[in-house]
Amino acid sequence: MKKSLEKIIDDMWSKLVLIIGDLMLDKFIWGSISRISAEAPVPIVNVEKVTYVPGGSGNTANNVASLAGRAIAVGVVGDDSAGDILLNELKIRNISIDGIFKDDTKHTIEKTRIMGESQHLLRYDYEENSYISNNVEAKINDYLSGQVADVNAVIISDYAKGSITEKLARHLVNLCNKYDKVIIVDTKPKHSRFYKNVTLVKPNIKEAIEMSGEHDLIKAGGKLKKYFDANILITRGKDGMSLFLKNGDYIEMPTRAREVYDVSGAGDTVMATIGSALGTRSSLEDAVHLANIAAGIVVEKRGVVPVTMEELKNQLKIPFYPKVWGEERWLVNEDYCGKLLRLNKGFKSSLHYHKNKDETFYVTKGKVLLELTKDRIIMNPGDLQRIRPGQIHRFSGLEDSEIIEFSTHHEEEDSYRIEKSGKME
Repeated sequence: MKKSLEKIIDDMWSKLVLIIGDLMLDKFIWGSISRISAEAPVPIVNVEKVTYVPGGSGNTANNVASLAGRAIAVGVVGDDSAGDILLNELKIRNISIDGIFKDDTKHTIEKTRIMGESQHLLRYDYEENSYISNNVEAKINDYLSGQVADVNAVIISDYAKGSITEKLARHLVNLCNKYDKVIIVDTKPKHSRFYKNVTLVKPNIKEAIEMSGEHDLIKAGGKLKKYFDANILITRGKDGMSLFLKNGDYIEMPTRAREVYDVSGAGDTVMATIGSALGTRSSLEDAVHLANIAAGIVVEKRGVVPVTMEELKNQLKIPFYPKVWGEERWLVNEDYCGKLLRLNKGFKSSLHYHKNKDETFYVTKGKVLLELTKDRIIMNPGDLQRIRPGQIHRFSGLEDSEIIEFSTHHEEEDSYRIEKSGKME
């Protein structure tokens, strides 16, 4: 029997997920700005606090733990203070660090962000991309040999910073196939040859083009399926996700349109959610659906912040209906139907009318063109318009917009469409 999405989230509890890849320390320097430097036209930040969070594959592990799974982080840090801080940050988040080894030939990757008045002013990085030593590679391979049989899923988060060698990657893939374990991969094109015959590979659209040599989405997905002998998920930012099934067609996942504050770590959230869901033996389509919801949540947060099980479950309580022009989210009871409509710039709803439904629209964001019978009305935030039964109407997004709809009811059979929705001409 097919599991519900909420049951999949519940089943993530205590699943054991191994995350291997390039561990990083994300450092944030927070402060206030009161003046511009006399030495150069730059703001002076009065430092008020310094915070740290796990980055890179550590952020993927943090998301797994936040979804109530048990996360095992595997990788390397340098024999330095940044490495000690990163190990402590992972420990306090209940992430196992038994699979993390110190390599005195490498420095811990550290990304420092300077934040003034909550604005991201500057980032500077400490990193070098040399491969781990043969000694550390052997230690990690031995550790993996003793762990893979007992985990529910494996996530590889390979930023091509040197933590994963070709020998290590192929050893891990062979172990996962031997023990029939889910293995999902996020890799840079430089290391694409490492990962054949895995469960899923997740490139973004730019990486997919580089890996496949194809600019056409369908051709790129088809080519990558054959190359990796795997399912392929291509993430396309505001255009959503495209899932190419290894033994079938592809599925379009529309973006969860939201107010975007920060895309930092969204890819890690997608990987963590898919890995955690597949660890419950969910379908790949359901795992990607949940990941799409999780990514929509995380981009509304500032900084590198994981998604929680509660946040994911709360999103499922509000029905979501993707549309050609954007999305609808419903709140319904016996007396009225309330909707939040997100209308994308350059798209229009169908031209339609209702025989029985009486509705009122209130624009909260953006700019909307309302065609109402023979009138063309520009609606801005704060504008209100009632539409009575029998009135032909259509909305077009002159900007990315949000509309609150209150109506007497919703019955699909009471919608009489004259022209389809689509792009504005």
